[in-house]
Amino acid sequence: MPLVSIIIPVYNVDKYLRTCLDSIINWTFTNWEAILIDDGTPDNSGVVCDEYAVKDTRFKVIHKQNEGVSVARNLGLDIAKGQWCWFVDSDDLIDSNTPVDVELLKEKDIVMFDIKMFNDGEAIPYAVETISYDECDNLDTFYKRWISYTHPTIWYNRKFWDKNGEYAIRFTKSIILGEDLEFMRKCELLTTNPIKIHYTNYYYRLREGSAYHNANIHQQVIDDTFKVLTNLYEFISKYHIKPTNGFLPRLTNLATCIPSHAVTGKIWNRPLQKKFKEVMSKYEQKRIHLTSARYIWLATKLPWLLSWATKLKTVLTCKHS
Repeated sequence: MPLVSIIIPVYNVDKYLRTCLDSIINWTFTNWEAILIDDGTPDNSGVVCDEYAVKDTRFKVIHKQNEGVSVARNLGLDIAKGQWCWFVDSDDLIDSNTPVDVELLKEKDIVMFDIKMFNDGEAIPYAVETISYDECDNLDTFYKRWISYTHPTIWYNRKFWDKNGEYAIRFTKSIILGEDLEFMRKCELLTTNPIKIHYTNYYYRLREGSAYHNANIHQQVIDDTFKVLTNLYEFISKYHIKPTNGFLPRLTNLATCIPSHAVTGKIWNRPLQKKFKEVMSKYEQKRIHLTSARYIWLATKLPWLLSWATKLKTVLTCKHS
């Protein structure tokens, strides 16, 4: 059985796909499987997937109609055989020397690595690194020290996503921006023994055409963040979870996205303010005090002042820059 299941949705990336798959096939650790989900791609990517499956039987290919990245990842989770899953984007690449200490991973349930980003067309910023570890003696302290926003740098233990397990966590199909963050936070809420490995295991390619180059980005972020916050609230309620103080910044940073994007997009209106306050009130009822963050407190208590305060901060920042 493979130790690591690498799940890779594939769509319209024939320009980058071979670079991604070569980085995996050259991984010095060999006990892996890579599940390539051809999500109805219109280009030559599906053919490339089949090419690598012939080259190395550790590559498994599924061809399907286009339904989006969440459905593709969920399908990968349904068939993954590994003890760990690793989500890789098909236009990025992994570090082929990523270390795997099987003994170190025993009893762990989340592994956090590091990431390097590079602009499309630039050289990949490879570097020789010294490996070090931070194990978890206290979950609250660990979360205060380490926070991740980048999904591909995390490995998730099977206990979170096994389709026959207690949780069987999956991605929400209707979320376009933040579906990975929701999955990540759910697993972190349940973790008991994470580890931070100081090593760059992932190279993220910054390129045009991604979801974050959407002209309606502010509204999309607001809509999807509301969904993520609601889903997390329901998840916390279902499993009777009490987030540690160290975990709270993960939730406050998420919640802050709504008023921040609303103000920037000039759509911080009364209906939106009311909806935001209602969601924050639900968390307060669970004694999860997101309003302890100043920005969220201002957005719920004095929403009319938020736009003015943001403009003032911008002016002051410009004067001192």
